[in-house]
Amino acid sequence: MSDATTAEGGTEETPEEEIARLEKELQEFEAEANEAILAPASSSSSTESATKADDAGDAADAEKKELNSIYVGQVDYEATPESLVQFFSSCGAAERVTIICDKQTGRPKGFAYVEFDSVAAVDLAVKLDGKEGASYHPYY
Repeated sequence: MSDATTAEGGTEETPEEEIARLEKELQEFEAEANEAILAPASSSSSTESATKADDAGDAADAEKKELNSIYVGQVDYEATPESLVQFFSSCGAAERVTIICDKQTGRPKGFAYVEFDSVAAVDLAVKLDGKEGASYHPYY
């Protein structure tokens, strides 16, 4: 069998011809990509309104997450997200637990953040600080 390949048209092309064809296709794709990047955004006012509403919603979600979250200090290095959820279960539903770990070693640093479903749960969790038998120290 020869070194020639079959192109889409059914004729055989040499490796050099195939490379030239592929380079041309690549240039066409790059030109299309550049046009898409440089083309001015043609968005209607309804799209802009939706984007602003999404941004406002994102800001509201971020604020809600901040209000519903606590910092937890003196977390045991063997603690798991499940153990923190269990510890704070009397306060309310924990939606997310993040145990902070060292980037290089992957080992826990001894603190975490817990996000609850409500501010009331946060208030209850903070009241656990200093209680006898409390193994974690939650703070706002």
